[in-house]
Amino acid sequence: MALHGRKLYDNLGKRMEIHETTADSRLKVYEVGYLLLPTIAEEHLAAEVQNIKAIIEKNDGVFITEDFPKLRPLAYTMRKTATGSNLKFSSAYFGWIKFEVNPSMIPTIQAGLEKNGNILRFMLIGTVRENTLYTQRVVYRPAGEGAVVSEKGEEALAEAPKEKMSEEEIDKTIENLVVE
Repeated sequence: MALHGRKLYDNLGKRMEIHETTADSRLKVYEVGYLLLPTIAEEHLAAEVQNIKAIIEKNDGVFITEDFPKLRPLAYTMRKTATGSNLKFSSAYFGWIKFEVNPSMIPTIQAGLEKNGNILRFMLIGTVRENTLYTQRVVYRPAGEGAVVSEKGEEALAEAPKEKMSEEEIDKTIENLVVE
């Protein structure tokens, strides 16, 4: 009976190995956000982005979308050691690339990005294929009306008391709005 149980476990082990390799061979979506050094001339930015894309392509990555880097101020000063000295940066070129790749290739991609001396910092995360961009809502504030601050510290417009209009005033307002 012990022999029979051993065969059962051996068979289970083979099933688990097959399951692991099947799950590992599926492509997953990732996004790399990166900060390039601000010392890079703007005419060389495209070449630097191409270097990052080459690392992904070399590891069988398929590109989904990207945002070309733009110079942005940083929230805090970042340091990078280069050629034996500490350099401080208060701005950098920020860009990102969304791609699809086999998860087993991520450590290789990460190592390639770490070797690139023109990358100040990067973040490689798993994400979804759909567009997840954040867009700001447009807030309309009429001129001359006062703002009231709520308990949460949020600013809101003060509502003016509403006056009832007569039917004649409503008709005049409608006539003024209608263009013949």
